[in-house]
Amino acid sequence: MYPVLQAEDQIIAVNKNFVFFNNALSNIILFNNPYDNKQVLIKRVVQIVKKTSHDQKEEIFFEMRGDNTSHSIDSTSYGLISEKQCIGKAIFIFYPFARFGPVK
Repeated sequence: MYPVLQAEDQIIAVNKNFVFFNNALSNIILFNNPYDNKQVLIKRVVQIVKKTSHDQKEEIFFEMRGDNTSHSIDSTSYGLISEKQCIGKAIFIFYPFARFGPVK
């Protein structure tokens, strides 16, 4: 798959409080790196997994993939990502101006 975002892209993201993650399939999500909480990763949601805990609360997990799958560190390396680890959803590229527009 052709990468949607390039290294030099600057984006606008919506805070996770305004995102309905249960409908996040194919969205590009920002989340904390499972190996280094100081680093933020940005990947595409390829699968949504809902699990019910012992106290009957539903938890949402995501399988994440980079668009450049042959060179991406993603869920094949670190497993599923909890909704709690998510920061937000990428919605718009504002720089460079030649790439100005919505993230698809």
